[in-house]
Amino acid sequence: MCLGLLKPAISNLSPAQMQEISEAFALFDNDKDNRLSPYEFKVALVALGFELKPPEITELLKSVDLAEDDNISFKDFFTIVKKLIQERDPITEIVQAFKLFDEEASGKISYRTLKKIAK
Repeated sequence: MCLGLLKPAISNLSPAQMQEISEAFALFDNDKDNRLSPYEFKVALVALGFELKPPEITELLKSVDLAEDDNISFKDFFTIVKKLIQERDPITEIVQAFKLFDEEASGKISYRTLKKIAK
């Protein structure tokens, strides 16, 4: 993907975030037509950690100018994902990550689990 076309849009994103967005688009563009179908779009969002309900996805798609075939260009995908990233609540993300490793739902991460994570 050509990130040069997105210069104004990429401010506030780290190089790693930009790379992750680009890789997700390429990975889920199954037919390699540089566009995501609505299904490919949903799967790519889930892969990036955004589990949205169908009405939320519909609302996001309304925010960009889709082609006649309702497929999403890289530019539109990037715009949508950038917005989602910027709207993330870091505290909520930390709590969700903690819960992933709190295997016993005790509010604590055991030393054993921490060792497994660190490997």
